[in-house]
Amino acid sequence: MKYQILPFKKTVLLSVFSIFSTAYFSTAFASQNTKKFEAVVDSLVADICDKSIVLLGELPSHGEAIAFQIKAAVVKRLVETCDFNAVYFEAPVYEFFAFRQALTKKQAKPSQLDRAVGGFWSNTTLQPWRKWLFTQAEEHGLFIAGLDDQVSATSDFAKTKMSIWVGRLVEESQSKSCQQAVDRNLNWRYNDDNPYHQGVNEILKDCSNQAYQAIKKQVNPSIDKSQMVANLANYYARSFDRNTAAERDESMYKNFVWQQADLPANSKAVVWTATVHAARKQGELSFKPLGEWLNDSCSDCLSAIGFSAYSGESSMAGMPTKTIAPAATGTLEASAIKSENDIVYLNQVNLKELAVISSRLFGTFKNANWSEMFDGVVVVKQEKAPSVEK
Repeated sequence: MKYQILPFKKTVLLSVFSIFSTAYFSTAFASQNTKKFEAVVDSLVADICDKSIVLLGELPSHGEAIAFQIKAAVVKRLVETCDFNAVYFEAPVYEFFAFRQALTKKQAKPSQLDRAVGGFWSNTTLQPWRKWLFTQAEEHGLFIAGLDDQVSATSDFAKTKMSIWVGRLVEESQSKSCQQAVDRNLNWRYNDDNPYHQGVNEILKDCSNQAYQAIKKQVNPSIDKSQMVANLANYYARSFDRNTAAERDESMYKNFVWQQADLPANSKAVVWTATVHAARKQGELSFKPLGEWLNDSCSDCLSAIGFSAYSGESSMAGMPTKTIAPAATGTLEASAIKSENDIVYLNQVNLKELAVISSRLFGTFKNANWSEMFDGVVVVKQEKAPSVEK
């Protein structure tokens, strides 16, 4: 199925951005200067507007409100003024698939998109932006999708449908047992009579792989359904034996390629992910990041932007607030805030000037030449924890 992307009215939307940023960001940025905030967004967007794929990272704690606000503003600008027509999340593919089906039937609801986006980004900080995102999908055909083969707590579609799909695809003699096994796992219905143990993984791997092999043999199978089953099979295979499955970032790359291929030619996509996945090169990471997978096939058309914080607070998905200790002198973060600005955008030239330097971009401080991994880095001087939605 090819998706039609309806044109945006850019002239009107430019003024809408100004209203949006002033109304929503300045209030949440009590200590920030709105003009400085918009200046950072302007500079960042100017550097990435002509790219086909943009990766926007964040610390692996997934709980920094100001980074969320900057990323949301950048995504709006890319969609409204730079012709980006797809937004991907480091979130399960399953619920977004169901959301797009509901859009086609004109039955989609904002709450469904919120559940697809997931707990990391379901907070009051991003609430206005998520409403905007829903409107763009519903009224303008903005393509919104997930990349992850994992299943989350808010993956309602996966938890209710995937077990049924598996049960119908495997051999009849195993249909009931496989459906029950997958349903129990995705909804985590384990107890003393049915405990979770290592043998359960083997059953899940076998059932999901059988289902995937069966759907591949069908005449004219549903590509979308086949990909959903393939994702579940890879998720279980990786949980059981990492040597027999695609690593998580490789799986996200495959999901990006599959879904992007269903869009019009010359489509442009922005990916909302963690900085560790956005990196163009593996470096000392233990895995090949999504950014490097994309860099291998689209180096010139890709831009990877990292996000970090000098200090502040963080809260992941409504969990207790944690302190971000001030970065030590001589780190990338400490060097950035010497300008005394609350937010600092280091472009490629700035990163090259810093050369090899320690940074918490990947969560813990590591030495690297960050200009080789990122086209730009945003550093927030004093991060804030997002407010939980009630």
